[in-house]
Amino acid sequence: MLTNDLQQTWKEWISVADELVQKMHEQTVGITLRDLEKIHRVQPAVAAMFAELAHLESQADSLVKRIGDEMATGSDLNLLAQSLEKVEAQTLLGLANRVSAESRVIRNLLEKNCELMAQKLGSAASLDGRPEQGWQAMAA
Repeated sequence: MLTNDLQQTWKEWISVADELVQKMHEQTVGITLRDLEKIHRVQPAVAAMFAELAHLESQADSLVKRIGDEMATGSDLNLLAQSLEKVEAQTLLGLANRVSAESRVIRNLLEKNCELMAQKLGSAASLDGRPEQGWQAMAA
């Protein structure tokens, strides 16, 4: 299959995203309980997972562009899928939908944690020692 590398990249992205959601839920508990030690303990893993997701997204974008160039469809995923065999296209679009859905879950959880951080801990607490800067940077 022409899209094997892209599919594998998205599967890795989904796996890292699932782990990230679990860690972010741990942060939610830490924030709710005002447990700064727990928040600081979980933060390095969360930051590393955000960095890994960014790397995988960049890799996936490059793969989509390369495949689109090879198939003369450009980097529009729907046009690319129309040029593939039906099973491969369905698999690819299914993975793309899972990535989109998981992205929304992460974004919503991040917004929730930012809001909780402000409510529960105020500007005196943060994840990196500076008032809310760690959350602000991730939410931007």
